Amino acid sequence: HHSQQQPSSSRRKVVSSTIAAFAAVITSGTFASNGNADTTTFNTNVIVGGNGQNGMAPAETIVNPNPYQIKPPKSDARTMMDDQLAVRQYAGVFLEKMLGELAAGDQKGAEHVFRNLALFLSPPVTALDGGGKPLARLRDGLAPGVAQRFDSLSLNGARLADAVLLEIPFKGISAHDPDRFLMGSKELPSKQVDAIFASIWAAVPLEAFKVGG
Repeated sequence: HHSQQQPSSSRRKVVSSTIAAFAAVITSGTFASNGNADTTTFNTNVIVGGNGQNGMAPAETIVNPNPYQIKPPKSDARTMMDDQLAVRQYAGVFLEKMLGELAAGDQKGAEHVFRNLALFLSPPVTALDGGGKPLARLRDGLAPGVAQRFDSLSLNGARLADAVLLEIPFKGISAHDPDRFLMGSKELPSKQVDAIFASIWAAVPLEAFKVGG
């Protein structure tokens, strides 16, 4: 009989360190939910295995139900911030114009503003404003790429418009009064829009406004 060969000390250390490293990945929260249900991201810079290489060898890559989530962590928070900024910039060209007219003394019925804003937030924008001008013209004043990024988010325009109007003071019995009129402010329209979206994002995530969300 040949005696069974025992793993060498160095071999045991490699196996032990590999298991310890993998356990550390699990317990340290490197695997984390990314905010989209049922998907997981992992830090590809963690050293896994005994070869001193960063990340995992292709054969060792963990199968992920959503392959698009297997990427170096760009910070979902940064992506979300960029999306929120795109929404603020896109909606802002409509809202800043409207709030400026309101401050100048124009009377703005909430239902009229809601209808036009909802259409503007629901691309493709083919409707006309109250003066018969295409609402889409407002998009021409946006910085390059903003309209495209907003369109790609596939937001429910009516839902977002409703949330925006709830942030603007009005005259009327209630928010659903057909004779409800928006009230002007002495504050700069751009600052009003900043405050509107800061309030919305503090209460509701962007995903809540996506179609089917």
